[in-house]
Amino acid sequence: MTKDHPSHEKAAKDFINWMYNSREAQDVIINEMRFVPATKDFNIKRLPDDVSKEIYEVGTSKDAVTPIHKQYPNGFANEVIGPMVQRYLVGKTTWENLKKVISNQYKQLKTVQSGQ
Repeated sequence: MTKDHPSHEKAAKDFINWMYNSREAQDVIINEMRFVPATKDFNIKRLPDDVSKEIYEVGTSKDAVTPIHKQYPNGFANEVIGPMVQRYLVGKTTWENLKKVISNQYKQLKTVQSGQ
């Protein structure tokens, strides 16, 4: 948030509080949007199906690992991973080449985007 727009900051905080604390919001999230809540101590009996319940249980377990997909360099997933996986799936490249290209492109993009 910004100090230039305190009303926006208050509105954002109000929305977050509503989303996490309101039964109405939770009902929208699980029943209309069909999302699994990203909060601990949620009553899983309220989830509409067994898959959602299992996802919630796995995601909130002590063994859960935080995804790191947002740590990819910009464009990496769309410009490198996606095309290389497609090439592999249609037999246009080998698994070894896929790993090599993805690794090299990751290092190159990371270096360029970090300004090194």
